[in-house]
Parts: sequence; structure tokens; C-alpha cells
Amino acid sequence: MSDQRLWRYLAENASGEIERGEILATGSAQAMQLLAARGVVAVEVTELATAGRSRTGGRLTTAQVADFTEDLAELLGAALPIHEALASLAEGAGKRTLREFILRLEAGVRSGRALSEAMKSDPARPPR
Repeated sequence: MSDQRLWRYLAENASGEIERGEILATGSAQAMQLLAARGVVAVEVTELATAGRSRTGGRLTTAQVADFTEDLAELLGAALPIHEALASLAEGAGKRTLREFILRLEAGVRSGRALSEAMKSDPARPPR
């Protein structure tokens, strides 16, 4: 998933309600395609400004990964489908690095990759 950027969107769902959120994509056209695959029509897609690198160099801390996996386990334990659990966690993530990490995992899972594979290959994963 090279050169993906974070995009903020407004979209209309099947019942006519407006949804807001963020999505990782290589460009606005791909962002709109990904939203269409989720069953929503993009009304507006805007690239978010690139922020400076974090003091961890864009990597997650071990504590962030531990918190993320605990939260994910709770949602999966409640029988939430994995892509919905990841989307929910991304929406609630306070740190941009963590939110982008979770969005990349969600995109990987939606494309058919195993979660473990997506996590191992992600550049934000903490060093071992």
C-alpha cells in the first residue's frame, strides 16, 4: 500500500444520511471507489494536511499496540465483524499515527489479507 494518504470525506448512505469520516487512499478517485464499495456515495473528499512526524518516527509504541489489541479483542468478542471493529477503533483513535495504522489494517482486511499479515508488514508497527 504505497503512498497512501489520509482523506476526510462526506458521503451519503443508502438511507440519505450524511456520514463523515477519514479513509486511506492513494488519491481522491481511489477514496471515492473505496467509499462506493462500502455502499456510500462520496459528496466531498479532501486530503488532510500532512502533519510532522511523531517523536517515534511514525511508529507506534508497544503500549499503543497493546491497547489497540485489547480494544480489538473486546469488539471481536462482542461478535462485531473484524472490518467494522477496525473502522470503529480508527474512528475513536486520538493519535493520527494510530488512526492511520488502523485504517491501513482495515483496508488490508477488506482486500482479503489476514490481519496478522497486515500488521507484520505495516511500517508503523513497533520495533521488536
